[in-house]
Amino acid sequence: MTIEPELRQIHDAAEKGDLQRLSDLLSANPSLINTTDDMGCCPLRYAAMNGHERAVELLLKLGANVNTQDDVAGWTALHSAASEGYAETVKILLEHDAEVNVVTVDEHHWTPTQLAAIQGHVLAVKLLLEHGADISVLDAEGCSLLQNAFSEAQAYRNEGDLENAGRLLKVMEILAISDADNAVYHIEAALEIIARYDNTGDMYQRGTLQEYDQALKHLNQGRELKRKLGQDFDKHLDELHGHIGMGYDLKSKKAAGK
Repeated sequence: MTIEPELRQIHDAAEKGDLQRLSDLLSANPSLINTTDDMGCCPLRYAAMNGHERAVELLLKLGANVNTQDDVAGWTALHSAASEGYAETVKILLEHDAEVNVVTVDEHHWTPTQLAAIQGHVLAVKLLLEHGADISVLDAEGCSLLQNAFSEAQAYRNEGDLENAGRLLKVMEILAISDADNAVYHIEAALEIIARYDNTGDMYQRGTLQEYDQALKHLNQGRELKRKLGQDFDKHLDELHGHIGMGYDLKSKKAAGK
């Protein structure tokens, strides 16, 4: 058996999550563990990009390098798992010391968190943040995680895809609350929630208490951050803040039966 067929077999087994074949191939030739194909992808990357948790665990146990980057774009197994939203795979990789802030070497300069965020993978984003993901990192175009998530949410809303827009909004909420220095995107996160309705009266009639709670938290944090910079809300935002606060109070009392 030559090395080329072995390579194809190990990568195919990893891609399919075939534990027995992986075990047999690596028992016969342990040096295959970190071998890459012509795209620079290793077995661990193939297992991770397909969410094969047990295969990922097996490869790591047998000595796979958790931080191997491919030769084309510089993606790691964590980039792949985060991009696809395989939260459990992300967790396993992070528990094995995957580099959480590693940047791709392509034209995007993405971290795993940026990829998870723009795809709306809420659980993956939470896990990455819990393991030290840098929320201030910018991509090659100078855009932050919040900016990219906001742009994607707007695009989905414009297409009428409210399900994906909603997932992006949840990601924005997580990112905005985690980002103590980004007042403008706390404000934008609140405005995105409010913009689901024709006006604040319509929001009060059809909106939920949870939406009011989220919007108010973002506005409160945005105002606090602006005040730290010696700034305040303009008249429009100030009035809007008041309407949302009043709506939240009324909804809360109604929910409590008062």
